[in-house]
Amino acid sequence: MPFPLENLDIVAQDDRVKIDGNYKSAMIMADLVHGSLYLKAHNFSGDYINTILQKDFVEGGLFTLIGALEDQVFNGELKFQNTSLKNFALMQNMVNLINTIPSLIVFRNPHLGANGYQ
Repeated sequence: MPFPLENLDIVAQDDRVKIDGNYKSAMIMADLVHGSLYLKAHNFSGDYINTILQKDFVEGGLFTLIGALEDQVFNGELKFQNTSLKNFALMQNMVNLINTIPSLIVFRNPHLGANGYQ
């Protein structure tokens, strides 16, 4: 998995490794302390996410990920804004089905459409 960064600082001291990096206006901060990883990544673009995942997964938007990996369990929060998810054929087929059956229109989400979830 490629992680292109313009600047990367790594400091290791005692039982802690601190990593700070940036790419354009995006910033990533990670701390590895006693086997646990604490992560904050802000302002990453959809193009950057596609590069990391090596898939055409999202279109546009900004992403923020904040979380912790402790005891092999990741707990976190992913925020994205102004983003379209792409290539979700199953979800798009379900949306099309809901749109064709009048009784299911009640369950329709206005942000869900033929171009994905927006």
